[in-house]
Amino acid sequence: MLPRSPGEIHLLFAEAQDLEFLENVGLEEVRSHLDLSGARVDALHLALNLLDPGLSHETRRCAAEDLEELLEDERIIRWVESVLFAHPLPRSADPIGARSACTGRTEHTRVLLEKLESLQSVIVEVQQAWEAIPSRLFATDEDRKHALSVAVKEGLFQDLVSRRAAGERVDEFLQKNMINPALRHVRDARHVLIEWVADFREPRTSTLLSQEIMQPLILLRRRYGELVDKRFGRFLSVEEEIELKAIQAILDKAEGEFYEPLTRILRRERDRLANQFQRERDDH
Repeated sequence: MLPRSPGEIHLLFAEAQDLEFLENVGLEEVRSHLDLSGARVDALHLALNLLDPGLSHETRRCAAEDLEELLEDERIIRWVESVLFAHPLPRSADPIGARSACTGRTEHTRVLLEKLESLQSVIVEVQQAWEAIPSRLFATDEDRKHALSVAVKEGLFQDLVSRRAAGERVDEFLQKNMINPALRHVRDARHVLIEWVADFREPRTSTLLSQEIMQPLILLRRRYGELVDKRFGRFLSVEEEIELKAIQAILDKAEGEFYEPLTRILRRERDRLANQFQRERDDH
């Protein structure tokens, strides 16, 4: 171990923006926190691989089993949900194939996938409400990105999505986060929170109504996945080919522009994590 001066610390982290600071803790607690942080990243990486239709069924099955081990820790479940609940799945994601890759030994993984898919309509409305927060509350685009990063990391999206799905009022969400110390470095956090939930001040009357009537796209997305999976397994009938093209046209028009940015983000993050994993293996 080489001794370093405080002035050199910033050189160790380069341009990293996801730094965490621990105060008044011992070395063992630092190690424990690093282990947990590493497990969280691994779990997210595995979840993204599991949802990737470009990977083989065997690779996805292995990802499901590896993810299962990590999801035995409730803290990791919450963190993965915090990230995945912050934005709807891209149309290229394959939750149906992900569930089919699960086995009898991957119950935690299956539950996570089913929960993620069933909450897509709620995730859409919460994410759209965030995007609708007026720009005047953020001095710069970087301020907005920082606020989003903190909201995701602290589980605000996961909390709000869960409350909306349960039909709960958001007053408790507001009260809890108004005094959340993690938000003290977010510019005008109080008004950001108020604007975010402005349209949610009345309780959600029916999750089922929203998912199956108010958000019919989720049903179209499921049918699209079924037809694509069937096409890989065997030929589609003429009627099914026509149905597939019609559904694809509807989804392209309704979701294409909205989901494409996240597709690029997820692919880029997956590639980054894969490269990091390969470097670590090469080092060993």
